[in-house]
Amino acid sequence: MDLKCRPGDSGPDNENLPFTDFGRFELGAGHYYIRRDNELELGKETLYQFSSGVLLRVLDLVSRTDQPVAAADPGKRLTFAFKLAGTNTVEMEDGECYRLHEGTQLLSYCDNPQIVNDTCAQGDDYLLVLLMLDPAILLRPPFDLPTSELPEIIQASLRGTSSTGEVFAMTPELIQALRELLKGDRPDAVNRAYLEAKTTELLCLAIRSVLEQDRQQTAKLSDREQRQMQKARKILQESWQNPPSLEELGQTLGVGKSRLKQCFKWMYGESIGAYVARIRMQHAQQLLSDSTLNVSQVAWEIGYEHSCNFVTAFKRQFGITPKAFQKIMIER
Repeated sequence: MDLKCRPGDSGPDNENLPFTDFGRFELGAGHYYIRRDNELELGKETLYQFSSGVLLRVLDLVSRTDQPVAAADPGKRLTFAFKLAGTNTVEMEDGECYRLHEGTQLLSYCDNPQIVNDTCAQGDDYLLVLLMLDPAILLRPPFDLPTSELPEIIQASLRGTSSTGEVFAMTPELIQALRELLKGDRPDAVNRAYLEAKTTELLCLAIRSVLEQDRQQTAKLSDREQRQMQKARKILQESWQNPPSLEELGQTLGVGKSRLKQCFKWMYGESIGAYVARIRMQHAQQLLSDSTLNVSQVAWEIGYEHSCNFVTAFKRQFGITPKAFQKIMIER
């Protein structure tokens, strides 16, 4: 690996480091440049790892392909992705797709590492600013935000949802702050302190913007729809071992499938599928901890016909196999 440092900063500058390389998320505190000149894109990737645990990542590129580009998501990090130029579609491993264009932000979380596919038009400019952090950081200084006052999607990440995401519009104030951050990145002694302060400002502006849009979306729900979503959650809590399909649930509630999916996510910050998966995995943990059931028996108890599917889902959720988890709990 070709290691170089920017004057005044510490850290490697690796040319064309694959986007699928998770190593970029394990760097120590510092300032890192990655030049990109290959068949996929031209430009640069910049990473700033702050001692607070926040990673600032800037992708300033021109696309050379209209084919999907695979990229790593390290997992267990709340990601704010701010789109300042171009249009692209991000497809997660669970099949969820998010379309971003200039002036939008994607707020997302995945509990485990994954490879996503990012697609944009050949020749398009691609300017994306990302802030990546453990969501628990928002509960500590300088933020000290009560969990109940955070956007639903962030609350879902703190509850341990397997995967969630939503696209929001950016406010003019947020866009201006992003432009100032990019313009203010200079190779001088105060640069690091300046950028870290700007990331705090960006997080506050982004959260404020999402909260306002959350309120507007919730206001779009009638009292009847809110009661329907509360009933939907109760049904799922009671039938998590064999949950109804979206069509069946919609028929029971008297609401269309598309509106059901939309309203549930607005109210609870995660999809119906992610909600059921989280309940199942919580019960699986309990059974593995407190019973003598083996992995196949636990899989059957929580509604999986095939234990291999359960093992895959459990590892995706917690990063460890059910058998390894049970062994740890027995040895405690």
